[in-house]
Amino acid sequence: MTRKEALAQHARDYHENYLNALPNVVGTGIVSKDESKPGSKRVAVAVYVSEKKPRETLKENELIPEYLEIREEGRKKKIPIRVIEQGHVTKESEVMGKEPL
Repeated sequence: MTRKEALAQHARDYHENYLNALPNVVGTGIVSKDESKPGSKRVAVAVYVSEKKPRETLKENELIPEYLEIREEGRKKKIPIRVIEQGHVTKESEVMGKEPL
């Protein structure tokens, strides 16, 4: 894992509860910042949503930020976010009609 990936992972872990509590969010991860350059060394925190919506249609408390802030060695670091439309996610237990173990 590169230093940039480790910083992005730390930011995701630190802010995960906040991100997952936002409406429409179905998960998070670490991805390349620029989807048109898959081999790029720039990384971002991925926020997967069931449906991308225009920013102007969302309330202030529903907006996904453009970046996450963390501290490294006493300095603020801004880790970019990339919003990715995933579609609706269904738990396997819901599909199978079973309770999770």
